[in-house]
Amino acid sequence: MSGMLSSPFIHGVRTWVLNIGALVVVVYSLDLLLNSQVPMVDVGEAREYAHLVGKKFRTQQELRIFGITADRHYAKRVDYVMLVTPPGFGGREIVTRDVLPKGSVVQIVGVLRSTVPFLRRVEYVVRVKKDGRLGEVPMRVNLTGAIDDANVGLPEGIFVEE
Repeated sequence: MSGMLSSPFIHGVRTWVLNIGALVVVVYSLDLLLNSQVPMVDVGEAREYAHLVGKKFRTQQELRIFGITADRHYAKRVDYVMLVTPPGFGGREIVTRDVLPKGSVVQIVGVLRSTVPFLRRVEYVVRVKKDGRLGEVPMRVNLTGAIDDANVGLPEGIFVEE
């Protein structure tokens, strides 16, 4: 009986099951990254991020503001807003488009982190300062660096700390 457990047939089945399992994980991960919103959790009060909340930055170039829907059928409602460098991106998930002028001041009001295992994605939630007051609409900014670098992960040359 023990010879049967180590037979080439059992080894082949075990290898096949592991390969299918790996393929399922890869396909699920790609589907998650390409076709759905990445689940995020607010970590702005966590020790490693709390010092970032309140920091202000001035934009050094014009940026794009995209209102994004998370609806699978692309309903014309804005679920969140992204602040991105030109040319930005395209797709049916973009519901609104606007421009943030060069010289605008944005303030970090929150920090979001992905809850997906092995996906270390962090976004800042910012508000634009107008007439000395923060705007109503929070916007997300993707980090391009580490939070402990000179520009706290924001693209250098685009955001300069005030």
